[in-house]
Amino acid sequence: MALTPQSFSSSINAAAPTLNGVDWIKVSQALGVAIYSEIINPASVYCQGITTGVAGVGTIPTGKMLFAPLPNMKGFLSAMGVSGVISNQMAIACITGVTTTLNTSCEYYGTSAGVGIGSDISKVVYANPTTITQAIQSVFSAFGLNGVVSKQTAVGIGNGIASILLTGTGVAGVVGSPSPVPSTGVSTCFLR
Repeated sequence: MALTPQSFSSSINAAAPTLNGVDWIKVSQALGVAIYSEIINPASVYCQGITTGVAGVGTIPTGKMLFAPLPNMKGFLSAMGVSGVISNQMAIACITGVTTTLNTSCEYYGTSAGVGIGSDISKVVYANPTTITQAIQSVFSAFGLNGVVSKQTAVGIGNGIASILLTGTGVAGVVGSPSPVPSTGVSTCFLR
């Protein structure tokens, strides 16, 4: 099951039982759209890995990624001057909702150079906090969320999301052209 904006929004909203109201629903929906758009963007997030098997060139049609729920989003929000009870609840909701969605639905795909049939172990090696933050700011604006600390909130959440993404690791099979020669290689993969 691949990721969707709604899966992020629903998980973030469900992870905040004490936050409610029209604005919180708009915030969780906006975050779902922004996070999804950046996670599937190969220029914003990508993985590299090691492949083993038999020599050739192959593809990784579908692999499973897992992520750790890093708590540093609270620190990023605090560093941006966004603090208080609501900001802590928002950080916890984002951390829990995003990692739950990623661990439930995140897949990766890509290519293998050097291995035609075998296995792959990949790691997220690039998650751009700037583009994630810009996407959040843009979607916040589109949803009419232009409050006093909306920019600071977007920066704190964007940095926290990038940190969570950088914990991602996954395993998958490589399929492609077979050969009788054992080999190792590298893979380049993207999330979906």
